[in-house]
Amino acid sequence: MMRTKLGTLFAALSVTFVLGTGCMSISADFVEIKQTIGADQLTFPGAGAVAGQQLNVAKAFALNISDDLSSQILYAEVAPLNAAPETGVTTLSHVQMATLGLQAIEGLPALELAKFDPADAVGTDGGLVLKVQTNQDISEYLRKGASFQLSMTHVAPSQDWSITIELPLLMRVESDISL
Repeated sequence: MMRTKLGTLFAALSVTFVLGTGCMSISADFVEIKQTIGADQLTFPGAGAVAGQQLNVAKAFALNISDDLSSQILYAEVAPLNAAPETGVTTLSHVQMATLGLQAIEGLPALELAKFDPADAVGTDGGLVLKVQTNQDISEYLRKGASFQLSMTHVAPSQDWSITIELPLLMRVESDISL
């Protein structure tokens, strides 16, 4: 399941009138838009006979951002994000390394955004916090519809399992409206 929260978008809008042109430019200060990526996109098969062995897995997923919104994005970056167990496991303590990145698209290279390091502790809720490596403008990736990719190294459980990610994006958007 994927949900988008635009709670503060309209509260953060600032309006500037361009006199004599019949045009109004609306730009927002940075707003946080959270998307929840659930088990429907982030389910992993159980390892069966090779359970307990170290395996690498990866899943790609897309965000639900409308064409109208994506065309108005001036700047976007990923904030630290949480991954929580959804089904099949009660903790993600079997995950040894996790990275979130953007896949290469239309002349843009693949880009690593956030990472869980084994030195970091698993949260009390059994989840992981993926820390942002560097603040990078990903607006062009979002405008082009690039997919995100979650890659993990883990000690594989025997049963199918899934996670949910709360993915916060800090965005600045602008739109011109003719009057």
